[in-house]
Amino acid sequence: MKKGTKVKKQTEFNMLDNAYLKMVIAIIVFAVSLFLFARATNIVENVVLTYTIDSDIDYKVYLYDNEYLPFEYMQEGKAYISNLVSKVKADFDYTVKTSKKFDSEYEYNIYAKATVAHASSGKELWTQRIDLVDHVKIDIEDKKGAIDQNEINITESVDLPYNLFNTKVKSFKNQHNIPVKAFVDLELVVIDTKERKEVVSTGLSMDLYEDIFEVAEVGTGSYVLDVTEEEVPNRYVIFALLCIVITSGLYTLFMIYLIIESTLGKKTYYSKAIYTILKNYGDIVAEVIKPVDISNLNVIDVKNFDQMLDVEEELRIPIMFFETIKGKEGWFVLVHNDLAYRYILKDKVKGK
Repeated sequence: MKKGTKVKKQTEFNMLDNAYLKMVIAIIVFAVSLFLFARATNIVENVVLTYTIDSDIDYKVYLYDNEYLPFEYMQEGKAYISNLVSKVKADFDYTVKTSKKFDSEYEYNIYAKATVAHASSGKELWTQRIDLVDHVKIDIEDKKGAIDQNEINITESVDLPYNLFNTKVKSFKNQHNIPVKAFVDLELVVIDTKERKEVVSTGLSMDLYEDIFEVAEVGTGSYVLDVTEEEVPNRYVIFALLCIVITSGLYTLFMIYLIIESTLGKKTYYSKAIYTILKNYGDIVAEVIKPVDISNLNVIDVKNFDQMLDVEEELRIPIMFFETIKGKEGWFVLVHNDLAYRYILKDKVKGK
C-alpha cells in the first residue's frame, strides 16, 4: 500500500476519535446545562424567619351561686353546665422567639367572638365580637408585653363573659326559631403592624346553647412556624442556560449523525459489491491484514471480478483481498510465479 493511503486512513481514524470526544463533551455540557436550567426554573421557597412559639393558657370557669356546686369556680378540663356558668377567666402566658432580631413593630389584641351558624348547612348567621384587650403595643417599657431583640413575651388575664353570649344566642334562637349551632372563641392575636398581618394566634373555644360544654385550647403548647418567601428565578440566567441547552443538544445530535455516517453510512456501490463477493466467494477469497507486495511482479489488471474467478478456477490459487482506501477502494490480487492478477474495485461516483 502507498504511504499516502496509510496517512489518509490514519487521518480518518483520528477524525472519528475526535468526533467521539466532541460528542462526549457535548453530552456532558448538555446534561449539566439541562440540570442547571431545571434548577434555575424551579421556584424555591426559602425560610426567611422561624417563629418558635410557647403558648400556655390557664383558665377557670366561674359559677353562679347554686345548691348543686357549692364553690366559686371549676378547674380546667371538666364538663360544665352552661346555665350555671357566669364567666371564664383566662390567664395567657405567651412567648414568641424568632431566628432573627425583630425588625418590625408588633401589637396584640385579645377578643371574644361568638358565632351562630345554621345547624344543618353550617352557614354563618350572626356574629358578635367584644375586644377585651385592644391594640397593645409590644415594647420594652410595657409592663404587660416585653420585647428583647428576638423574643416577645405576653402575659395577660381576661374575663370571657360566657353567660352574656349564651343568653344572646338563646334569644336569637327563640326569636327566629332556627336550628342553630353556636360557639364562642377567646383569642390572643399578635400583629405585625408594619406588614398589617397576623403573625400567630392562640386561645380557647367553647360551645354555646348547649346544656353541657367543654373548653378546647387552640394553638397552645410549643411549636415552630416558618415564614417563607419564593425565590424568583433570574430570567437572564434562564435565557442563557436555555441557549446552552439548545446549542449543546443540537451539537450532540450533529456529532451522533457524523459518527453514524462515518461508521455505518449509506450503503454504496462499493460496500454492496464487497458484501456480495465475500458472501458468495468467501471460500476462495481471503481477506489479508497487510497488503500484498506486488511491486516486483508483472501486474495484470483485469476488468471485472468474473475474470479473477476464471483465473482462480484455472490456477486453483486463492484470491487475496485488502482495502487500499477504507470504504472506497479495494484490491483483489492473485499471485502466480512472477505474475500478479489484480482487480481494483472502486466506489462509483454519482452521475457516472
